[in-house]
Amino acid sequence: MQRLLLFTSSFPYGKGEQFLEDEIEILSEVFKVKIIPFSYGGSIVSRKLPKNVKVNKPLYIEKLQFSKLIKILIASLPEMKKINFSFRRLRLYLSALRAIGFFFSNKSILEELKTLTDSDIIYFYWGHVSAFAIPFLPNLKAKVVMRLHRGDLYEYLHDGYFPFREQQLRKVDAVIPISFDGRKFLLRKYSFIKNKIFVHRLGVKNDSFITQPSKDGIFRIVSVSSINHVKRVDLICEILKYIRSHKVLWTHFGDGPLRKKLEEKIKELPSNVVVNLKGFVRRNDIFRFYRENPVDLFINVSSSEGIPVSIMEAISYGIPVVATAVGGTPEIVSEKVGILIEKEFNPKEVAFVIQNVLDSSAFDRNVIKNYWSIYYNAEKNYKKFAEFLKNL
Repeated sequence: MQRLLLFTSSFPYGKGEQFLEDEIEILSEVFKVKIIPFSYGGSIVSRKLPKNVKVNKPLYIEKLQFSKLIKILIASLPEMKKINFSFRRLRLYLSALRAIGFFFSNKSILEELKTLTDSDIIYFYWGHVSAFAIPFLPNLKAKVVMRLHRGDLYEYLHDGYFPFREQQLRKVDAVIPISFDGRKFLLRKYSFIKNKIFVHRLGVKNDSFITQPSKDGIFRIVSVSSINHVKRVDLICEILKYIRSHKVLWTHFGDGPLRKKLEEKIKELPSNVVVNLKGFVRRNDIFRFYRENPVDLFINVSSSEGIPVSIMEAISYGIPVVATAVGGTPEIVSEKVGILIEKEFNPKEVAFVIQNVLDSSAFDRNVIKNYWSIYYNAEKNYKKFAEFLKNL
């Protein structure tokens, strides 16, 4: 059976990368999988994994060998020219060097890489952390694959710079953005990868269940994201201020550093708006909510996105969506699924749009679910991706 070494940020530990739970099931049917997380992600408890999957200790717990770090620093001196007196660039560059140092301090992983054959796969789930080591890998028989999402893809999010990006792209055998917007972005700057760049969408699981709209006159709106500067959850408050003709129940799943600021914003909302902050919950709890409660609308107002898995989950239950037209979001929020709004939107105008959606039957939930089934069904997408890797 072909082997696949999967480098993650912290999966199967920690809270993040929950969407890998679906992908790993499909990969384990095709490959003998070994996961190498970079860190524990705040928890040493592993999530349940398929039988054919093993987990290595995180790279981060290895003792950093400074002799390795010095060699890497010398080899990467040309990269320093790109920092151009930018503190943000310097910080990212140093972070990359640190990650590379931990990678090459793990002797057992380095030895295992050498044992892989030309039918095996080295799969970096992100373009950062462990993937910073890609340019410094020795020539290996196994194929090297790198997925790219949002923060590890769009260089404009990092002062127009990403450490070792060109070297990464030249070294790998396949570059896998999760959206066509990501592909377009890469090809504008790195046209030499046109023959090895392949879009493979993420996906989520679901069955035939469709969440129903409210029937009691209360409008129920849901959002799912971290509470941080990029997700701009506080702007949902600005929108809801202008919906005064109906009772509104807004439920938010997710936590983050700006929660206190959000709680202060919520206090300013009119009395017809009730807010339920659920904090961090596992995906299954969100799915249970969709099964047990009516939901009228899903909303996402991020300033930047890859393609939000939270929107995939919402449309898998037939829920209409209002979202900002950023990154790959326009690829999932078609006119069949919902409404796109400008990144720098007017809250009052969006409130008017939302109210029109809620006051009408503008969206057929069966059509929304069918759109998910065609484009973002986990079983279909990950089987296709696993087959791609197998034949690479």
